[in-house]
Amino acid sequence: MNEELENQDGEIQIISLKDEDGQDKDFEILDELEYEGETYCALMPYYESAEELDSRTDEETDILIVRFYKDENDEEYCESITDDDLFDKVAALFDARIEKMYEE
Repeated sequence: MNEELENQDGEIQIISLKDEDGQDKDFEILDELEYEGETYCALMPYYESAEELDSRTDEETDILIVRFYKDENDEEYCESITDDDLFDKVAALFDARIEKMYEE
């Protein structure tokens, strides 16, 4: 995971993740939260221009929710949430937080 920008000054946080084909893909971190001692992030594919975004399908612009963790060497990784109940709970928390952010 490579963080390129800090979010403290209102800038976008971008991370690069490898897909199943080993290709790097950039994602914008929409939100991050702690739930039951674990860190979860809502990610959206990052596109540098509106034209690039417009050329993507809905599937290519879906929001991803992943769990971040550190291994024994303190390297950061993320993984998909495979437990459906846990995913639903975390997704509901993100939905509520994102809705509140847009209200403000």
